[in-house]
Amino acid sequence: MPYNGKQIPVGKLLGPKATLVINGKLDDPAAMQQMPDIVNMANKYGREGLHVIVVPTDQGYFEADEDRVVKIKFYQFYGFGQYPVAVVTDKVDIVGNTAHPLYKYLCRSLKNPNGIARITLNFEKFLLGADGRPLRRYPRQLALGLVEDDIAAAVRGAPLPPPGRPYATSWVKAQAEAERSEYAFKLGLNYYNNVV
Repeated sequence: MPYNGKQIPVGKLLGPKATLVINGKLDDPAAMQQMPDIVNMANKYGREGLHVIVVPTDQGYFEADEDRVVKIKFYQFYGFGQYPVAVVTDKVDIVGNTAHPLYKYLCRSLKNPNGIARITLNFEKFLLGADGRPLRRYPRQLALGLVEDDIAAAVRGAPLPPPGRPYATSWVKAQAEAERSEYAFKLGLNYYNNVV
C-alpha cells in the first residue's frame, strides 16, 4: 500500500485484532457526517486493537489535493491520522481494472448485498478480522454507530452478530443513491478501464 510515498506491506497497517478499511473523500459532503464517527471508533477501540485505514482516490468525484495535503487536511479538519491506529494512505485507484489489489481482494471477497462486487460510493467500509480477512461490508448510509457491535465483536475475536434491519435497509438506500449521486463511481463518467 502506498504510504508517505513508499510502498509498505498492507500487514503493517492492519490492526492486531481488527481493521476498518474505508474509501474516504474530503470533497464529498458525506465526509462531515462520516468522519466524526470514524474518529470516535478509532479513539474508542484503537487501544483494544482496532486500526482504521482511510484510502483516498482520484476516481469518482476528484480529490484535488496531493497525498501529503490530503493527510494534513484529514488531520486538521477531523483529528484523524495518528499512525498506526488511524492511517490515511496515499491515493490509489479503487474501482475498475486499475483498482489497487487490496480493493480487488476486498470487493471480490464481499460483494455488497445488491450483488455488486465493486465500490459504488465513497465511505463504503470493510471490517476485517485479526487475520485480515473481510468479515462484513457496510454502505456509507449506515451510521457507524450501528456498526459498533460488529467492531466490538471483531476486537474480542467473537463472531459478528447477525445484521439487523438497518443494515439491509441501508444497502437498499445505497443502491438508490449510487444510481443518482454525482459522487457515485460510474464507469465511463468518472472512472475508466484501461484498454490493454
